[in-house]
Amino acid sequence: MSVPWTILEAAEVYAKARRILLDAFGIPDSCRDPLNEFGEVLVANLLNGTLADSRVAPGYDLTTPCGRKVQVKTLSNPKGRTWRNEIMLVFSDLVDDFALVIFTDLEFETV
Repeated sequence: MSVPWTILEAAEVYAKARRILLDAFGIPDSCRDPLNEFGEVLVANLLNGTLADSRVAPGYDLTTPCGRKVQVKTLSNPKGRTWRNEIMLVFSDLVDDFALVIFTDLEFETV
């Protein structure tokens, strides 16, 4: 199966834009989903928190100045009434608070 050049060109444009975005977040070497990274960095800034040392460990994603551990999840769906994706809220003893970052058509909506 050959890949059309337009797909390869689009992937190159995406990679460049992704690097710019992750540089702006201060995490240029991340290979995680940029929307997840955006959500965690945004919530950390909103709460004046500190991102967890391990960016992929289960449990919490950041700690607030008063020591509360926050788990951040992102939800991204297309515009319209039919949402394809959902989030199951499951708290563990490792988490004090939960933040949900919502995207519609890949654009930030709310926390």
